[in-house]
Amino acid sequence: MADFKNNFSWSKSRDETFKSCKRKYYYHYYGSWGGWEFNAERKIRQLYILKNLQSRYMWLGSIVHEFIEAILTKELHEHETNLYKLFGRMRQAMRQDFENSEKGLYTKYPKIHGRTYGLLEHEYNIFVANDEWKEISDNAEKCVANFYNSDTFNYIKSVERKNWLPIESMRTFDFEGCNVYVVIDFAMRGGKNKNKNSKDKSQNLLSDYFTSEYDSYSDENLIIFDWKTGKIRFEEMDVQLACYSLYSKEKWNVSPENIICKKYNVMIDKVDDYEINDDVIEKVKEHIRGSITEMKELLYDKEENTAREDDFELTEDENECRMCNFKKVCPKWG
Repeated sequence: MADFKNNFSWSKSRDETFKSCKRKYYYHYYGSWGGWEFNAERKIRQLYILKNLQSRYMWLGSIVHEFIEAILTKELHEHETNLYKLFGRMRQAMRQDFENSEKGLYTKYPKIHGRTYGLLEHEYNIFVANDEWKEISDNAEKCVANFYNSDTFNYIKSVERKNWLPIESMRTFDFEGCNVYVVIDFAMRGGKNKNKNSKDKSQNLLSDYFTSEYDSYSDENLIIFDWKTGKIRFEEMDVQLACYSLYSKEKWNVSPENIICKKYNVMIDKVDDYEINDDVIEKVKEHIRGSITEMKELLYDKEENTAREDDFELTEDENECRMCNFKKVCPKWG
């Protein structure tokens, strides 16, 4: 553990946590550090367990992302997905997640391989009716089915696999000496399947299918996809997409005018497109720079990235507290 240092980094989720409640931010990024160790102090271990809890809505999002990734991975290797078998595996996985969480396995084996989700509703004994749990499962299937039957997936399938970029992996880039983390759901170069000799005739048919905006994309375009699972559609450009664009500019050397971001809400089957330009890139740089400065101002030692709990104030917004992971340790609620 001594060799594994808690280095300062930045991400959109870290920024959101900091803005929601400074004390929650401390618990998540500092107080819980080292809690995965079996000999960790009791409070550190508890904070680590609480940090990793997910609400049922977050769990829904995780499941949908996991199984969309499974579909894309099979497609990458030219294997077609049987949607009914996929739904069977998804239901089994969710059933296992639920049972493991209900048994409290996440408190014994946090952050190990296997399915050890901890649900906030179980940790805090929040009553959820059976039909509400069933709705989570039904909505997961709805989201994955919407993706599988979408024009978006048809277009992705129509493009040569060499144009696909790595799926669902944590990426990092340097921003003025600070590591910035992003997780891009899917990204690819534009274009169509040019291999007319392909044995898979369906791929060639797909190439001729599109007469929408997809037809205008070429190999010069980088298309970034972000899957959303909420019931509300947010049409505005957000920091997350702008960060993806900044990463793409820095790592893949793509000009901003050639980057296209697509936010696909698979719950309501709607896609919103965002064009990137130099102004967007500069705005996200300014946002990250200001956020990093605010975070570091509260540190006890900026060089060592150490912090003291009392330096991080509690939020006064009780809406932020309502579904907070850390109620059990927070002095406001303890």
